[in-house]
Amino acid sequence: MKYLVFVALGGAAGSVSRYLLSQWTQAQWQGAFPLATLLVNLLGSCAIGVIFALLERQILHADWRGLLMVGFLGAFTTFSTFSLETFALWESGQAAQAVGYMLASVTLCVVGAGLAITLTRALL
Repeated sequence: MKYLVFVALGGAAGSVSRYLLSQWTQAQWQGAFPLATLLVNLLGSCAIGVIFALLERQILHADWRGLLMVGFLGAFTTFSTFSLETFALWESGQAAQAVGYMLASVTLCVVGAGLAITLTRALL
């Protein structure tokens, strides 16, 4: 139960942080490029790498995983998890799978979102 509370608290903080950072970025950047999302995803990917390494070396107690990685970064951005999984494949010598996972994830998710938008628009 304690773990779920940590995940929930981290998720609340992550989603609010994403919103605030996105609002601030959009106020600073008026271009059409989705800089806010890119910034959130980049920061989340960097953060999950740091937290993972700290947990791996037992510098952070394992309880922090639920709060920071699953909760905060899970709500802040799921791109961080994708990045960690891709790097884990690469680091374990599965370069072809890492590249395939990157290509498939980005391509399929963008196509899936596009199809869902198109279908939903057509149904509405």
